[in-house]
Amino acid sequence: MAAVRKKHEQERDRNIVAEYYVKGYSTRAIAQIIADKVGGGYTLNHNTVSNDVKYLLKQWQNERINDINEQKVLELSKLDKLEQTYWQAWEKSIEDHKKSSKKLKGKGDKPDYKEMTETEVVAYGNPAYLAGIERCIDKRCKILGIDAPQKHDITTGGKPFQGFNFLPDAQPNP
Repeated sequence: MAAVRKKHEQERDRNIVAEYYVKGYSTRAIAQIIADKVGGGYTLNHNTVSNDVKYLLKQWQNERINDINEQKVLELSKLDKLEQTYWQAWEKSIEDHKKSSKKLKGKGDKPDYKEMTETEVVAYGNPAYLAGIERCIDKRCKILGIDAPQKHDITTGGKPFQGFNFLPDAQPNP
């Protein structure tokens, strides 16, 4: 029966496991690396390394859940600001306004007078702002998981998909 690792040995081993696991090393290779690094006849079974990997994956997952929630809050805040900006731009784009222009009249380098023209512009709004608002809403729904899952029917040659048949001489299911 293998000796039980002390707490500091377990932490040291898990640090080494983490370093080499993310680089794609196998559990057997990691066990050998730990034995080489620690020395003095210290060995680990690859099953122990596998258990350490499972522990680390669970730990990383728990840490990432908090990170993901914080990231969602940050992205939602950005979307709120962006949507607010789109709304302000939309409101401004639907306001009627006057457009004025100035023309210089006369001959030569020195014009005789300036002609001012003013026209009333009826605004119908810029639809690009509404499209931006819609994109913000769609993105928010995706982040929050509000969108319902979509159903996709997979068919082949007009017949429903029956699954894969990996036996070479087997007949297809009727």
